[in-house]
Amino acid sequence: VIGVTIYRENQPKNFIAPVPKSSVEMQTVELLAGPDGAHLYKFTTTDEYKALRLYFTEYHDGEILNKDRMEIGFDGFGSPENGEILIVPDFKNYLIKIVISTDGSKFSTERSILEGVADREFYGRSATRIEGETKILYDLEQPLVGLIYDNDEMRVLDICDLLSGETDSLKENDYVYLFSYEFCKE
Repeated sequence: VIGVTIYRENQPKNFIAPVPKSSVEMQTVELLAGPDGAHLYKFTTTDEYKALRLYFTEYHDGEILNKDRMEIGFDGFGSPENGEILIVPDFKNYLIKIVISTDGSKFSTERSILEGVADREFYGRSATRIEGETKILYDLEQPLVGLIYDNDEMRVLDICDLLSGETDSLKENDYVYLFSYEFCKE
């Protein structure tokens, strides 16, 4: 019994999870974010890793228009055990704000959306995201949240379909912006 208890307390804990909507932290973030809300995730890792990458993939009618990578490196510094990833869509200004914070570091940026799209103010919007605690698999890109925009009919997709590049379901939406992450040991 003592051995099992010690193992459970010291076993690797490597997961990412959305912050519950009912938490004070999430309610504060959503209040500051505005009408489009926010997507806040906390991660915990007990393994060492060299970098945290966040990918931003833009789809138009099922085709990839762009895929960018943002990275925070920890090689030689010791990787943090805890952190947060915040994604805030701002439809009014056609931006998505991204903040990654860890023990001692912070990275923030913005990405434009629906650039040059006629009548973009009439687009509908929705999102799909991971739910519950998700195990972090090292050196593998994993989905986080997909933001969906369409001017007539919208189909909300399963977040795993987005990362797999399932183009049939992607084609049913005008624009999809996928955020995915990768914890890199190599």
